[in-house]
Amino acid sequence: MANIFPTNPAVGDTFTVGTTTYKWTGAAWIKISTTAQLENLTLANLTATSSVIITSSTNAISTNSGAFQVVGGAGIGRDLWVGGKIVVNNTSTVNGAEILTTATLDNYVKPTLIVGGTDTAVSSSTGAVNVFTVWNTGTLQSVTDRGYTTTNQLVILNNTSATGITSGALIVAGGIAAGGDLWLGGTIYSAGVPVITTSTLIESITAGDDIRITTTSTITTGTVGLIVSNTSTLQTVTTRGSTTTNMVHFANTTESTSSSTGAVIISGGLGVAGRVNSESLQIADTVIDSVQILVNTDNTVVVDEYDIDEYRTSKYLIQISDGTGITAEFETIELLLLVDNAGNVYATEYAILTSNGDLGEFQADVIGDKVRLYFTAYQPSDKVLKIFRTTMRV
Repeated sequence: MANIFPTNPAVGDTFTVGTTTYKWTGAAWIKISTTAQLENLTLANLTATSSVIITSSTNAISTNSGAFQVVGGAGIGRDLWVGGKIVVNNTSTVNGAEILTTATLDNYVKPTLIVGGTDTAVSSSTGAVNVFTVWNTGTLQSVTDRGYTTTNQLVILNNTSATGITSGALIVAGGIAAGGDLWLGGTIYSAGVPVITTSTLIESITAGDDIRITTTSTITTGTVGLIVSNTSTLQTVTTRGSTTTNMVHFANTTESTSSSTGAVIISGGLGVAGRVNSESLQIADTVIDSVQILVNTDNTVVVDEYDIDEYRTSKYLIQISDGTGITAEFETIELLLLVDNAGNVYATEYAILTSNGDLGEFQADVIGDKVRLYFTAYQPSDKVLKIFRTTMRV
């Protein structure tokens, strides 16, 4: 038969004779019509770069049934997805390791050897295929018997409140040791009674008379300071008790120039059962004062002075002592002084008493704005002058 096919065809060229179409594979012409067989396509070792889709839905029940059958082995370079069961008549491997199935499990793990160890239980079904169930039966006791420390945080979500030592979300029969801070959202009880903390102390300690209680908090540490302040005044103290057996010392040094000035001011009267010692004493417009002076010369010396604009009249009672023992001499004298607005001094002595004659004489004058009282001793011996002066204001 003469060759009817074209000469020198290119791979993929087609040629139709009647109703049959042929395709050049590079080695032979093959039929590609609807009546072409897969056998004819594979004669030329045909490969495809496109997907091959088999639309038959026939299920497989053996190695020679189904929509796609391969008598020999099948090599698949990528993943394999199966929508139904996989039935394997021989051993299967994944990366060189056998896949265990219910048919091969007994080769490696005998059912009679599967037993429950510590905190583990094992059971199996009674069907044709054994199904083993393994579960953990551990308790806090058994777990902590093997190891009771952990670096993990423990959170107990039970929110049962405690009403005694045998109730609550966490019950500890012994003591509790904590190396860090302990934070509580409720009240701490010890021996059945609440423990006072800085958060409850302000409620447990209330301020009484003349007491103020305040708190100060520190944000960084969370600590609270309690400040108890005494707010007593002399009025509140003396209202509760106005007598004392202790000495009362007023350290204020304010001078008194009237009945409403000075370190101590008394609106009412003053009752004194004992002696009153004072540098000077003013009664209304009269001032009583006293001073002691040592004179050991026969020169004229100033023994007292006061402002000319302050006092008009002064009366002196002066005691002079000279010497010691039975030979000592004494003199007592009274003096009156009067100063007018022109600065003139009028003086007089009276009621002089001596133990052995006069010990000296007194004089007075005005120098500048001062009224001065002078004494001139008759002998330059040691003499002690005690001067008691009563003056009346201008």
